[in-house]
Amino acid sequence: MKYRRRHLSRGFLTLEIMIALVLMTLSITAVILVVFGNQDMLVGGETNAEAVQKAGEMLEVAQALARKDFSIVNPIATSTDGIYHSSLSVGSVSPSDYLSKKVTAHVTWTDDRALPHEVSLSSLVTNFTNASGGDTCSSVLVGDWVHPQIVNIETDLATLTGGATGDYLVTGLNAYKGKLYITSNNSSVNSETFFIFNVEDSANPTFIAKRDNDVNATGLNAVTVAPHVSDGKMYAYVASASSFPKGQLQVFDVSDVSDPHLVNFQNGNTVFKIATTTVSGGSSNGIGKSIFYKNGYVYLGLTKPSSGPEFNIIDVREPTNPSWIGGFTVGNTVSAINVRGRYAYLATPNSQELIILDISNPSSPVQIGGFNAAVGAGSGKSMYLVGDKLYFGETIPNAGPEFYVFDIGTPTHPQAIGSREISQSANGLIVRDFLAFLLTNSELHILNIVDPDVITVFASPLTLPGSVSSGGSSLDCEGNTLYAGTNTHGKLYIITSTP
Repeated sequence: MKYRRRHLSRGFLTLEIMIALVLMTLSITAVILVVFGNQDMLVGGETNAEAVQKAGEMLEVAQALARKDFSIVNPIATSTDGIYHSSLSVGSVSPSDYLSKKVTAHVTWTDDRALPHEVSLSSLVTNFTNASGGDTCSSVLVGDWVHPQIVNIETDLATLTGGATGDYLVTGLNAYKGKLYITSNNSSVNSETFFIFNVEDSANPTFIAKRDNDVNATGLNAVTVAPHVSDGKMYAYVASASSFPKGQLQVFDVSDVSDPHLVNFQNGNTVFKIATTTVSGGSSNGIGKSIFYKNGYVYLGLTKPSSGPEFNIIDVREPTNPSWIGGFTVGNTVSAINVRGRYAYLATPNSQELIILDISNPSSPVQIGGFNAAVGAGSGKSMYLVGDKLYFGETIPNAGPEFYVFDIGTPTHPQAIGSREISQSANGLIVRDFLAFLLTNSELHILNIVDPDVITVFASPLTLPGSVSSGGSSLDCEGNTLYAGTNTHGKLYIITSTP
């Protein structure tokens, strides 16, 4: 009996030891799982935090670029850094918002268990530089630009505006917030020279209004539109081609686009004359040719007068009382103007096709740089400024290219870093992301400029139907749409990508 009890005690003891061993094993296993689980969570948390940091850094770079130049905030293709794959997408906030972009940074990776992960951060960037007027062309390319298309039926201003008289020569275009403003220099007097279209539906432009700037003269040569900083009104500043004695600058109040009207200046005139300029001879001397607006100032280029400045700075902070601030004698026509910070860039027919001025003292601009093509004798015709690069178009030279890319990081020493011959005059020029759009006499050329050293053809030239050899004159852009005009028969072409 005692033996049986001792045997049972030893049995229970053995069972207890076995149970204890099982419990200990389970406890150790649980501890191991918890430890390794925590390590996995820790590694995953660190990886996720690093991905968030990378995405945040991409957004910070985009915001810094926007402060420098809104046009250089563009999509970035996927790049790889270790286990991370990063990309940047850029899109519009809304179809009518031309001054903001939604920027999204994407970072993806795959963990040790082959599971995919992604972090995405978004931010809005704003075009503060052009908030009070300026370029509303989107640098973000949408659709298939290998196959651009003319979306409106080829027609002319006379047809679009109801059969107006005169041979309308389109000399200037400015698309701004759903409206297209056009200037014309007609072949006959007493014809309309200023037109406004609604292009909110770009495929179906709707005529709004037309006006004559001078019943006794033939027209206008350029236009730029901007809201007034204080009274909120909208003004169109136009380069007058009427005649030197009359003046070179006029201003249309276009606050009510259905009823645009010339501004009467405080001196009783509707044309502002550059008093320091004189002419003798032809009526085309000393007239308004090109125009640029920036922060309450108009920069006006003239055809060559007998004496006086062809480049002029005019204070229009009071649109009813413009005042001449200063000028610079180029010695030739100023065909195009762009202004960035303290510098003005001029395209001219001079031996120096590009002239760069320091305008930090606007009463006394000083030339600090320029460019003269080593070969040929082309004339500076068009330009577009993006970041530290200036894209420059010329008329057909005796030899050499018509299209240049300059590095203007040091404006005193612009460096030609790329060029291409297109064998036609580059009358109009727009740059969007990695594409340059050049309007020639009868075609729209699209070039890939991602590598300025090797500029290539991106798409076959788009022929403008009905245009002639001296046709293409003006090019502008809003959103994803291009607007081109001709100085023969007043043709208007609206061009966009294939969806």
